[in-house]
Amino acid sequence: MGKALAEIKEEQLHDFPFSNLKFDKIGKERGHYTVTEYKKSMSNPEGAKMQLLFYMWQLKTSLKLKEINGKIVSGRTTHLFVKGTPENMQKIEEFMEELSQFLEQPTPPPFVENKFCKGCGYRDYCY
Repeated sequence: MGKALAEIKEEQLHDFPFSNLKFDKIGKERGHYTVTEYKKSMSNPEGAKMQLLFYMWQLKTSLKLKEINGKIVSGRTTHLFVKGTPENMQKIEEFMEELSQFLEQPTPPPFVENKFCKGCGYRDYCY
């Protein structure tokens, strides 16, 4: 769905595969790079923001970019614009460190169901 939306909007941008990631769109606007992610719905805005921050961090650190921003589009609306500030880059680095520590645990924590579990594609792995 995201790819189909990406082909309809912002024709000046182009698909950009990088490493093992494939961004919906990336382009250069007014002297800086902008990553655009298309979402079918905005049911988890914080998750979408973290995904976008990870993409931005990956590009900024790997390609040594000076400035990068991102936006999340759903339907015809830009729901979130994220600047590649040092604070945002620090936030994603802290999250990745937390995730790394989580993955190093010898056993997973007990399952706790939340509102996202109902439609999650990974639900069966948690039980």
